[in-house]
Amino acid sequence: MLSTKEIDKILSQSLEDGIFSRGEKIAIQEILNSDFHTSEQLSLFRNRSFVVAQEGMLVHEPRLVVKWLEGVNKVIHHRLASFCTTTSEVLFSPSLECRHAIQNQLKAAKRSIDICVFTITDNEITSVIEGRFNAGIVVRIISDNDKAGDRGSDVDYLQSIGVDVKVDHTRFHMHHKFAIFDQSLVLTGSYNWTRSAAHSNQENILISDDKKIVSRYMSEFEKLWAKF
Repeated sequence: MLSTKEIDKILSQSLEDGIFSRGEKIAIQEILNSDFHTSEQLSLFRNRSFVVAQEGMLVHEPRLVVKWLEGVNKVIHHRLASFCTTTSEVLFSPSLECRHAIQNQLKAAKRSIDICVFTITDNEITSVIEGRFNAGIVVRIISDNDKAGDRGSDVDYLQSIGVDVKVDHTRFHMHHKFAIFDQSLVLTGSYNWTRSAAHSNQENILISDDKKIVSRYMSEFEKLWAKF
């Protein structure tokens, strides 16, 4: 997320001529959509808009500043409204629907894929990860050292082609099974990314775009990424 100083700079530049133009509206919409993913983050942006507006009263006609502030806060409200609708889905194996769900989310990602899983041995999933990486999507993988070297593991292969990989080398296990797509949707559950999970095991997957849930998983991923 942007710092307070960066937010103030964006808002101050928008207020320079005292008018909230269509181009400025679109620019702020894009910033909020890409960098602000929780109501708390949007509250900070709204608070800074009032601070900048108060300072702007000293150099611009107050009526124009109030109109600018109303425009900015309409954009913030629109972004906040998008948080109110969440979509969740639950899937079970053995069946191919869990594998297909993972593949579909990998293919749908437009910017980033953050994977934190105990192991990856399903070549059908690995193939899609490789394709998305080659398409320019930012891919990061966290896995466990005890499984990374197992026969059939694809983690080392993905690292060899350039995917950013970090492995837990402690005597404990990195036993998570989750992935985050475009920092806006999380896929998690007991499901290991393995062939046996698809064909034999009793497993489950939960997919959600709930902003608070996604934010918690993002925090955990970044913590582990920094740790390993």
